[in-house]
Amino acid sequence: MRWPRWLRRRSSESVRLGDYGDAYVSVTKRPGDSPQVEIELPEAYARLVEFQVKTDDLGPLHDETLLAAHRYATTIGRIPAKRPDAIALLEWLVDMQLDRPHVVRKLRQQIADLEQLRYRDLLNGL
Repeated sequence: MRWPRWLRRRSSESVRLGDYGDAYVSVTKRPGDSPQVEIELPEAYARLVEFQVKTDDLGPLHDETLLAAHRYATTIGRIPAKRPDAIALLEWLVDMQLDRPHVVRKLRQQIADLEQLRYRDLLNGL
């Protein structure tokens, strides 16, 4: 059943998550129903949460954790203030993947690309 607009109450709030950006929380209340809560997280923050959950549930060396770490690193690599963290995480992944030379090559290329961007950021005063 769709409630008339005047019976629905919606409230929204923005929460700052540091360098990750803003999360948006909205709550819609309808008479007689439980409130509906919607949360929009910035991609980088969502990847961080995914990585933390995999680490807690599966351990830091599990393949799914390593994949989550890679997703997080590539996502934060697009945020200038987070590039050093991305590079450090990718370097850690290289150490964890030494038995997979094809993966190490790709990771090292990503590190080189981020180092270039980081150098450019420094030149531009970011």
